[in-house]
Formats: sequence, structure tokens, C-alpha cells
Amino acid sequence: MSYNHYVAICKPLHDTIIMNNRVCFKILIGCYLIALIIVILSFSMGFELEFCDSNVIDHFGCGAALILKITQGL
Repeated sequence: MSYNHYVAICKPLHDTIIMNNRVCFKILIGCYLIALIIVILSFSMGFELEFCDSNVIDHFGCGAALILKITQGL
């Protein structure tokens, strides 16, 4: 979206040529891929943590701080 604003302000006569469907699709796919990489890295690092056997978390998806608190070594 910021690239669209940049093109609209700096090159207003070329806006429709630069921001065509192909460019918008590439930007959209790039955003999805970056988000997917970030999520996969977070999950892979989370699965490598070792937990104590006696601790139970009721809300696994809500509290990353609680998960990090009960891991061994912290």
C-alpha cells in the first residue's frame, strides 16, 4: 500500500501503468510468503523447546509468555 501511495504522489501520470494487476499480484504474493516464513520459523522454534512434565497450560494458543515461562532453563 505504501508503494501505491509513493507512485501516486511521485509519478501521478504513470500511476495506472505502474500499478497494474500484475504488480499488485506480485506484492500480494510477496506479503503472504513473508508472513508464512515468519509463522513457520516461530512454530519450528517453539516445537524445539523442552517442557517440564508437571506443568499444564490451559490456553496454549493465547500465551507465548506462559509457554516460555515453563520451559526448562528459564
